[in-house]
Amino acid sequence: MRWEQIKLGLWSAVDGTVLLAIIGFSWGGWVTGGSAQEMAAEASSPGSLLLPAAPGVRVQGNNKGGYRMGNGQYPSDEEIS
Repeated sequence: MRWEQIKLGLWSAVDGTVLLAIIGFSWGGWVTGGSAQEMAAEASSPGSLLLPAAPGVRVQGNNKGGYRMGNGQYPSDEEIS
C-alpha cells in the first residue's frame, strides 16, 4: 500500500513538470539559451535602437523628440521619419 502512494506521488510530480514546461514555453514567454542569445545580439546591434533622451537632457540641433541612436549619435531626419 505504501509503495502505491509513493509511485502515485512520483508520477504526479513528473506529470506536473511536463505540464509546467509546456505551458511555460508555449504561453509563458520562456525561451532557450540559444534563442535568448540571438535576441540579445539582434537588440544590441548598432543602429537597431532609437533611445529617448532622459528628461532634462538638452537636445542639440534639429532633432525630433530627443532620440539618440544606440551608438550615442543623433539620427538624421531620414532615420527618424
